[in-house]
Amino acid sequence: MERRKFSIFVYKDYDWELGIADVELFDDYPYLGGDKDYGFPQSSSTEDGKIAYLFDSVLNDEDIEKSKDDERFQEVCDFKMRKVHKDDTETNSTFTCTFTEALEHITKALEDE
Repeated sequence: MERRKFSIFVYKDYDWELGIADVELFDDYPYLGGDKDYGFPQSSSTEDGKIAYLFDSVLNDEDIEKSKDDERFQEVCDFKMRKVHKDDTETNSTFTCTFTEALEHITKALEDE
């Protein structure tokens, strides 16, 4: 079975979002259906209950610890992260991991400023 693919966007040290790679506009996410309670201000899931979109302006250790106890965050996926730095330069990286580990990558990207 092919792994699902996600894009992560980290903007300076302000905020981040994670979403299904082939859905480009924020407005598309609320229409994916399913459960939206992932503990983040903005989130959405597919109709079968898998994570589709997460957004927040912060990310802390408590969020990551909660995700470790949530089976939905243990799915292994392919992630491509684009980071805009304070000086407006951009870096890109790719990794394969769980959503919990992806949150750890995001935390590091936010702290690297």
